[in-house]
Amino acid sequence: MFKDGHTRLLKLHINTGLSIDLGEMAQLHLGGGLGLSHQKILMDWIGSTVKEEDSALGHQFFSEIHFNPTEDFKLGLKYEWSSVPEINTISSRQIHQISLLAGYVF
Repeated sequence: MFKDGHTRLLKLHINTGLSIDLGEMAQLHLGGGLGLSHQKILMDWIGSTVKEEDSALGHQFFSEIHFNPTEDFKLGLKYEWSSVPEINTISSRQIHQISLLAGYVF
């Protein structure tokens, strides 16, 4: 029976892309990247523990839209798709992430 576990993923990717102006108050960013994906996985089962740690080549694609309601205030929405490669006994995974961005330029 499964007791506990956690996963950590560190990505060091080089990204490239393009930025499209959608008027004075908005921009669209599209791109992708390739780089090192380091993952650490720990799973505790009653009676045994599985630990895996490895690095491999991974890739990602992203799209963002940024709105500038005022000169100093920024809002955005970002979607990112990452492919995490297979390591020893853990299969590859596809990660989808949506982020809401907000900031103020001083």
